[in-house]
Amino acid sequence: MVSINGSGELTSIATKSYDTALCIIPPQWQCRSIDQLRTLYDKSYSKWPPHINLVYPFVDGNNLSLARSLLQSCLSQQYTGAPLNVVLDQVGHFVHRKNYTVFLVESQTEEESQIEALQRTLYQALGQDPRLSRLHLTIGQSENAKTSSIDFLVNKAKLLPHLRFQIFSLSILIREQGNSQGNSSGRMRLWGSVDIPAISPQQYSLAELWIPSEHTGKSFTLGSACGMTDASEISPFRTYKLNKRASQETTFCFDIAAQTRQSYNVLFELESIAPIEERYPLLVSSIVSKPAKADIITLQEVTDSFLSYLLSSKDIRERYGFVSHGPPTQSDIGPLPSLCNIVILGRYPFTWGPVRFQEKHKEAVIATLRALPKNGQYDFTLPLVVAGVHFTYGLTEAAIASRQLQLTTLTKHLSESYPASPWIIAGDFNFPTFSYTINNARIDKLIAKHSTETLYNMEASLIETGFLDAWTVTRTGIKNGVSEQYDNLYDGEHGVTFNPRTNRLAAITCRTSSNRPQRYDR
Repeated sequence: MVSINGSGELTSIATKSYDTALCIIPPQWQCRSIDQLRTLYDKSYSKWPPHINLVYPFVDGNNLSLARSLLQSCLSQQYTGAPLNVVLDQVGHFVHRKNYTVFLVESQTEEESQIEALQRTLYQALGQDPRLSRLHLTIGQSENAKTSSIDFLVNKAKLLPHLRFQIFSLSILIREQGNSQGNSSGRMRLWGSVDIPAISPQQYSLAELWIPSEHTGKSFTLGSACGMTDASEISPFRTYKLNKRASQETTFCFDIAAQTRQSYNVLFELESIAPIEERYPLLVSSIVSKPAKADIITLQEVTDSFLSYLLSSKDIRERYGFVSHGPPTQSDIGPLPSLCNIVILGRYPFTWGPVRFQEKHKEAVIATLRALPKNGQYDFTLPLVVAGVHFTYGLTEAAIASRQLQLTTLTKHLSESYPASPWIIAGDFNFPTFSYTINNARIDKLIAKHSTETLYNMEASLIETGFLDAWTVTRTGIKNGVSEQYDNLYDGEHGVTFNPRTNRLAAITCRTSSNRPQRYDR
């Protein structure tokens, strides 16, 4: 409501509407790492941009024009050109009944900060008593109230580069209303802005960068209703160079068929029975060992701490010149998005991008390398395509359906984007295609007949798409991975990579009643 005194002068405008907000929106280019976390952990990611609310609730929609005029007049008088700086360099959290909200905030000092003083000025310009709050930028919410859950998200936020920028304008947002069918997204749309006088002109656009347009909407989702992601909307991400000697030439003369590839699930458990860091030296030794040396490595279940440790290894840096993700402990890089991530290492430069699946925290990482083979059989303009995967685990109806959808999404992307290129899929497939395990699941009524058929159809679909199982093609009858003392091997249990009978960690993490060896990694 607007209050007017007896002389007709405006005295105040009520700030009670949760459908409008007056906020600071940081430069979009500085929020990439922040939004990588928000898209997974912030329930309001699709409705709000990264922002710092100054006045929320704000004024009624009918009073927005009047409020903007008052605020613009006030700021023009009080701010005479000195820049307003924001530095969010600390992590804090609010406690709720069932979870926590984690956010970035200014370092607390005894003196009032510039944005705190700005907030006070804005309330006074509207004729309201200042309702001061801890000004913050939300990163996300923990899954629950467990200590491990909040520590995980707080530690992610602490790895974010400090957010430093100048304020040139304030954004007025208004909530999107429902359409004629009664549907409402509840998104906050950009209504207008209030400029702040500054020495230099505004340096970034206030476009609604957080709201997908009709032409680019799919790139903002984790998969459409059918689980597909438009291949043309997957843009390459940054590739990091690990050593000075690594050549940055984009074309190499090597034989694609002679390239060696390694896939390794480093295995991470959030609530491990032993400190996971104790395994780091052993993992690195295994990855760089002579039998395991490769030209391209796809790693699964990579965490922030392990990646930082891995990339600090002299042996790794000398062997591999390029990596898809930089060390999260480096101040200008930021954390990996998920708890467990896919990372690609290569001896040669590559570009990469994600193919996002419908399931949260699940995606494939697609690396492309341009090569001129020695034998001249391939057109050098066609890239070698390597897809790093970690499909959903489990022998349940839901898990099987998720894996099928993920596989379909991936092969569709490869077919549409790289129809003439050689493809490699490497990683943790989590396909329990072994007859004994599958039959037991049927007997235990964990899966229905149609899910059994789906499991076998996924294998068949790979062959139909043109893939060959590398182990099947190259094996010479050796029962790799299974001790000869086990004579009761079932169909598909040769060449296993996951054996609960000989591997203690595999036994701890095994969740199938049969406890049989599996060739999950392909």
